[in-house]
Amino acid sequence: MITSKYGKIKERKFIKEAKRWLGTPFLHRGRTYGLGVDCINYVLAIFENCHLLPYVHLGWYSFSWYLHKDKHVVFDKLIEQLSPIEIDKDFKIGDVFVYNFGRANAGHVALFLGGKNIIHSVYNTGVIMSNMKDKTWSDRFMWALRLEDKSLGDKY
Repeated sequence: MITSKYGKIKERKFIKEAKRWLGTPFLHRGRTYGLGVDCINYVLAIFENCHLLPYVHLGWYSFSWYLHKDKHVVFDKLIEQLSPIEIDKDFKIGDVFVYNFGRANAGHVALFLGGKNIIHSVYNTGVIMSNMKDKTWSDRFMWALRLEDKSLGDKY
């Protein structure tokens, strides 16, 4: 069960919603199933569609935001909703993995679906499943985030 202060959902339903978006093209600042989505809006859309988060408005951000060295507002908005977790902990379905791309401290996010599977929206490709152990992803992994039900004081 994945739980937040806004709702809860069975892991299999969360996975089903995440996979439903497979093949949706990449679109900077997009958040529409079948039409286009970028990596951070994909993560937010899945949480919103599963009633785990309310709508989070990111505002305008540059197509090349990941090239800036400073932390960017899009990750600040995500971190407001999620909590960092220790890397040596067991990851849970629904955890968000943060990756280093470009010059940014953080430039890409993906959802953990269990096993070695991550799902994310990738530039020039769209929403795909990847193996988190592949060198492209394992070499760039920075940290992980998890929904936290602050009303209960428990992490899920």
